[in-house]
Amino acid sequence: MNELKIQTFLTKDVPESIWKSYIENFNFVFNKSFDLDHFINKYDSYSNNSYHSFLIARNKVVAATSIVPMKYWINKKKIIVGLVVDLFVVKEHRKDPLIILKLYSELKKIIKNEISIVIAVPNINSVRYFLNILKFKQVGNLNYKIFPVNIGNISFNGNKLINKFSQLFSEIHFFINKINSIFLVSEDKPKIYLDLNNKFLKNRFNGPYENYCKENYRFNYRIEIENGTKTAYLIYFDFNGKPNFKALLYAVKFIKNKEDIDLILYVGSLTFCQTLMLKVPKFLEPKALPFIYENINLSLSQLDIVDNFKNWDFSLINYDVR
Repeated sequence: MNELKIQTFLTKDVPESIWKSYIENFNFVFNKSFDLDHFINKYDSYSNNSYHSFLIARNKVVAATSIVPMKYWINKKKIIVGLVVDLFVVKEHRKDPLIILKLYSELKKIIKNEISIVIAVPNINSVRYFLNILKFKQVGNLNYKIFPVNIGNISFNGNKLINKFSQLFSEIHFFINKINSIFLVSEDKPKIYLDLNNKFLKNRFNGPYENYCKENYRFNYRIEIENGTKTAYLIYFDFNGKPNFKALLYAVKFIKNKEDIDLILYVGSLTFCQTLMLKVPKFLEPKALPFIYENINLSLSQLDIVDNFKNWDFSLINYDVR
């Protein structure tokens, strides 16, 4: 008999045998090769423990979803935000369309007094489920911004002539922006933003990241090759602890000079005036990145702020949990 049961855990309480089957099936579903250290770092980088809901059959995890608690500021008040991550169901158990609802409902029972709002950036295959079944609300989409280097490698089969023109453009574009940075004034801090500190940043960027911290500059990025395009994902940057145009210019110049890449990509909001990173038109975006949430216990006045996506400072540092 294939008995099914749902169990919830804090990260620190997950038994070794459960971790083993969880990792095995996660890697199988997503075609990955992550180990336990990867998951422990992910679930502990924001706080001491995350929340997990597992569907277990014959002592093996066959479906799961997790919520990572993160400290945010909303209108100068600190709250705990839960980020939904690592949702999967193995193929043999997808006949029940309510599996994810059941898993998420069990999680809500244990987070209802700990977390104020749950957020997610689901993929195209699951966004409708979140909106229609789990009753999340969509308030916006994350934007893509790029600094092009070798356009010929992206859309023109490695055309060397186009790459030459592209490299020339990037040099001129960067020089113009260095001048622009003198005149552009930074904007006020948004109303909703992640609570960043040195401990968080240190823990956050363990793993497949390049980390720079020197001369009051800090930035972090990750190199990925996708469909033959070598991309530098710029995750975070600051100067004297503040993300601004000066820090962005420094990070882009460093990455461009050091790495053999085709483009630098930033995903999400930039909270200051800048003209360096070019917004990717919707029809050229590789995939839509909808930003959704479910309220747990925020007040109506706080929800008015949440519902305006312009109030959010949200980018890959908030949800890049690969």
